[in-house]
Amino acid sequence: MTDLLVFAALVLLVSMVPVYGTAVLIRSPTPGPLLGALTVCVALALLELSLDRVSGHWGWLVGALFGAVAFSLLFGTRTWRGIILATVLCLTYQWATSEYLNGASLTTTFKQQINKARSEVWPD
Repeated sequence: MTDLLVFAALVLLVSMVPVYGTAVLIRSPTPGPLLGALTVCVALALLELSLDRVSGHWGWLVGALFGAVAFSLLFGTRTWRGIILATVLCLTYQWATSEYLNGASLTTTFKQQINKARSEVWPD
């Protein structure tokens, strides 16, 4: 369980680097680190929610669109720049989950670990 929480914190930190790098490259206004971390958290939460609720590749599209809205509102940038930033975040998230969680989302992995811990504490 601790490993998953450490992984979630590392995803946040690692995902901020490409997002800020892309924001600088496309000349998007970049907020301070706290608002930037909050924006990435909101975009990642919306991506997780859309991957959990929408099946197939549509979940990625819905998550990217919600992330684009979050970036354009909280970064104070145009919508097309928000779409680019959300796409970079989705690609980073997809790489991290395929590399470290065998393609499963954080929510799925978290639920599996909770069920495993529950079965160890209260066996049937």
